[in-house]
Amino acid sequence: MSRREPHRPDDPSPEPTRATGSTAVTPEETADAGRSPRAADPAFPEPQGPPTTGPGGHVVGAIVGIVLTLLALVLLALGMSRILAAGAGEDAVAPDALGMVLVTLGALVAGAVATLAVRTSTIPFAGGLVAVVLGAAYLFAPADTQRETVRLLATQQNREGLLNIITIATTGMIFTLGIVLLAAGFGASLVRRRGIEVGSFRERTRASGGDR
Repeated sequence: MSRREPHRPDDPSPEPTRATGSTAVTPEETADAGRSPRAADPAFPEPQGPPTTGPGGHVVGAIVGIVLTLLALVLLALGMSRILAAGAGEDAVAPDALGMVLVTLGALVAGAVATLAVRTSTIPFAGGLVAVVLGAAYLFAPADTQRETVRLLATQQNREGLLNIITIATTGMIFTLGIVLLAAGFGASLVRRRGIEVGSFRERTRASGGDR
């Protein structure tokens, strides 16, 4: 009968159990056994989740969305008013280079507002809400809105250009842009929520498969 050496406190090797003679497994070893071998490798660090946006980020996003949307509306309105002032006759169209540049810049800024939904959907939501409210006033109450706009903003120098901008606004351009931005924010919110649901489902599936 072999004699078993007593276990020393400073001995790092685990002590065999009396019932089975097998080596006892510590909780730390059990946790390490469940990890992937690559997780312990410094070359393959643990994956980090994407950053989330807090309340402060949503407030900043709303401000950014409103400012950028108003900038896009100004650029679009100024560019379209110049193109409209150049006129389109029966025989020829008189293009306005600056008007085309302004419209292009306005469209790019509006596209940037929609794209920033990947950061937080508050950006296109806030901008779209402002554009919808402003555009609805010109689209559904054009006479009253035009009268008040001329009374507040018209001068002898800008009266013609202002009337062209009002004409563009009454066609529904501002209202349409607002709906598009609201749809972009709503779509980004649904995609993010869908991604969270899919990720949770995969985690549950992986956990249940590992317990079998």
